[in-house]
Amino acid sequence: MMNDKRFPLTLIMAAVAAMANASTLPQRIVEYDTVIAAPSATTLANPALSPLRQPVSLSQVSAGFNKSKHMQSLSWEGTGDTDGFFSARTYLRTSKATITGHSSYTNGKTTGVEGCEVTDASLLYPYFTADETGGDFRRETYSFGGSYASSFAGNWRWGAGLAYTAIQSYRKIDPRPKNTVGRLSFNAGLGYDFLGHTIAIGLDAMKYKQSNDIMFVSELGESKIYHSTGLGSHYARFAGMSKSAHYSGWQRGISLNFARSSENGAFASASFNRLTLDKTLTDLNNLPLNSIGENSYKIQGGWRTRHVSLSANLDASHRTGKDNIFGDPAGNVYPQIATYPTFLRHNTQVGILAAVRPLMGPSRRLDVWTNVAFSHTSDKYTGSLPARGSLLEYFSLAAGAEWVSAISSSFIIHAAADAALTAPVTGRLDGIDGNSDFFLDKIFLRDFTYASHHSSAAGISAGADWLLPRFCTLGLRVAYHHSSHTPSLSGNRIETAINIIF
Repeated sequence: MMNDKRFPLTLIMAAVAAMANASTLPQRIVEYDTVIAAPSATTLANPALSPLRQPVSLSQVSAGFNKSKHMQSLSWEGTGDTDGFFSARTYLRTSKATITGHSSYTNGKTTGVEGCEVTDASLLYPYFTADETGGDFRRETYSFGGSYASSFAGNWRWGAGLAYTAIQSYRKIDPRPKNTVGRLSFNAGLGYDFLGHTIAIGLDAMKYKQSNDIMFVSELGESKIYHSTGLGSHYARFAGMSKSAHYSGWQRGISLNFARSSENGAFASASFNRLTLDKTLTDLNNLPLNSIGENSYKIQGGWRTRHVSLSANLDASHRTGKDNIFGDPAGNVYPQIATYPTFLRHNTQVGILAAVRPLMGPSRRLDVWTNVAFSHTSDKYTGSLPARGSLLEYFSLAAGAEWVSAISSSFIIHAAADAALTAPVTGRLDGIDGNSDFFLDKIFLRDFTYASHHSSAAGISAGADWLLPRFCTLGLRVAYHHSSHTPSLSGNRIETAINIIF
């Protein structure tokens, strides 16, 4: 278990928030902006704008258990999850500053992972280390962070935040990967108020590292290790070689944000991020095998009031992957003789997110939301003949409602429901033989089959909070979700949590 002395800091901040707002807790829980704040979340992610995220201070400590089975349609996400967790978060507003904090610990297991021995697969795609065995992964995740925002010289705002996440995951059957992940992120913002509006610039950075070490215990032989390069392909020259790999990289970004200095009015943002990652085979004299470069863009514009929030969003990314080419080894040293771009991914999503609060009072609120989007993803791998490619385009629609009511001075109830539908309109594969027996080909074709068919999901949740003497509530949350992918995949998820709210 990973321990860190920073965890109590979030609890101390939560206690400060509780004492500062002890007399208004039921009303603050009712007013807490969750769904209604979602359309403007991208713009208000700038730490200098954190005072605009919600009108009240609120803190929460939670402990719970989640269990799902056959929820995932991607092989590297497995066939189910079992997690126990403990978390604390706070949002504290004072007359001079806004402080946020979070800290969490999760211990769990993912079952049925195939074709992937690394953690953070979506970040490292397509450069996995893989084997034909597959199996269950146990993992621990610890995360903490916080931000501080204030103003100076009259009309100027500033804010800064820092966060760290550590993950350990491993498998108990051969091959036995053990992964250690570290993500350190930082963001900062500077804004200026004029005529009731705020314009701000934001900077962010993330340092990423992951070590991937594989061990064999069985005396009956060792399974072959593969290094995937996208769309079911792999680096054939190093198949069966290297039990240790290292991933290292940086993400850097800049954003421009605009919002009303009060709750009502227009908001907008535009951001650019650059990600670079390298995969190195450490037991082959730190051989630099692959590298990733990705440019991503986000544009958002919308309008919000206390009762209505609406935004239009554009997310786009362009990812390239390069394979390094090596000459004949001299001892354990492979001289690098060339670099070829072999993988290309374009991803674009446009959507509209809307939330309405038709009922709002000191003791109850109702939020209704909907999200409609169109997505386009194209992949191409040129390291084989013929070149491999895929194209997916689909519409997605999601909607939900959330009800919170203080039915007495000491009892608050919660209820929510949501549903989602994904409808593909284009699904095309090029250069891939559907009759291949190679396990990476079969896994990719199965994942593509699910991604190119309809899927649906629906869920309900309920809970209650009981106001304890003085300044906090004790609550219970229970949620159930069902999902279905055609042609033959369905799943369920159950979530339970005990909450203390300050």
